[in-house]
Amino acid sequence: MENLEQYEQAIADYEKALEVQPGYYESLFSKGVAFSQLKFYQQAIVAYEKVLEIKSDDKFTIINLGLVKYEIGKVDEAIEHWQAVIEINNQFVEPQLAIGVALYNKGEIPEGLAIAEVALKLDKSWGNLQRLKKELWGEKLLADAAKLLENPQIKALLSQTDNSQETAVEFEQFEDELDWENSEEIDEQEWLHAAATNPVFDFLKDSEEDIYQLTDGKPFTYSIKN
Repeated sequence: MENLEQYEQAIADYEKALEVQPGYYESLFSKGVAFSQLKFYQQAIVAYEKVLEIKSDDKFTIINLGLVKYEIGKVDEAIEHWQAVIEINNQFVEPQLAIGVALYNKGEIPEGLAIAEVALKLDKSWGNLQRLKKELWGEKLLADAAKLLENPQIKALLSQTDNSQETAVEFEQFEDELDWENSEEIDEQEWLHAAATNPVFDFLKDSEEDIYQLTDGKPFTYSIKN
């Protein structure tokens, strides 16, 4: 979405969808995303917590709840949320890097660097502020991430090249996020997240592609991060 008015309209659309399907957690999740983009953090927290009442182990909701908590100064609670995601899947890069940033900026430098290095060794593309912004990292967390990324130890890691594994073969990232081989059935929210954030689908952001309305069927309920 290109501006705040579109997020406000999105919230209205998701609320209409929820009138039809009150327990549709994807709409609740997307409403939380829109609230967070508008910096209505308390409303975002409420929306995300309602998602977790329906689907308690939803990784993306738990991560985003941590992102919002960080922006309002509840750093320890944010770390707890991200740690919970790591316990679900210890190969998830985002919560590990977020914890590394949080610890680093709390003054726990060695611990923060160690966990950030583990995360970035899994996927160096996360060592880019534009990537983090697309993933809905807020202003405070982005500013703190910038400090960690300027650390010589992290800069040295990110400067290392691996010609056999370029960090951004777009469809490979898409497949990796979906974890095709290890999942008998791809979770709908996981698929939507991967599709919405992958640059392969950037053309869908064009206004010419915005041709559907709620009345056309089941609404697409994942807000594209920008």
